[in-house]
Amino acid sequence: MNQDKNTIKAILALGVAVILGEGILGWGIYWPILLMLSDWDGIFWLGLIVGILVAIFGAISVGLPSLFIVVVLGLSSFSLRTKRGSEMWLVLISLAANGLMDKIFGLSWGLVEMVGVLVAAILVFSWEGRGDSIKVHYK
Repeated sequence: MNQDKNTIKAILALGVAVILGEGILGWGIYWPILLMLSDWDGIFWLGLIVGILVAIFGAISVGLPSLFIVVVLGLSSFSLRTKRGSEMWLVLISLAANGLMDKIFGLSWGLVEMVGVLVAAILVFSWEGRGDSIKVHYK
């Protein structure tokens, strides 16, 4: 597993986005960050944890949001393996997943939330290219 600083930063940003987005605003601004991490090895466990947090913040049953998030992650990683230049696809998938999740689970949704998710996606995918890797030197 290739661990770099961007993965650590993205996981921390995901935690902030879940707490700020679903906990305070009720928005799914975590979707672009979660989809950006789709090539990371622990993404499905992270999706499970995010689903549990969303269920707690949304006061809905615990297993269903986790299942929805893991299915979206699986389908997006499966469909995007063949396509490169996939930032635009990930933006569209994050908007669609946010809208579907809000409609299916009865969470609040609106045009302002979709614009917020779009702005978050643009910020995330403009930030993604800047990478710092962690290097360990042995003496």
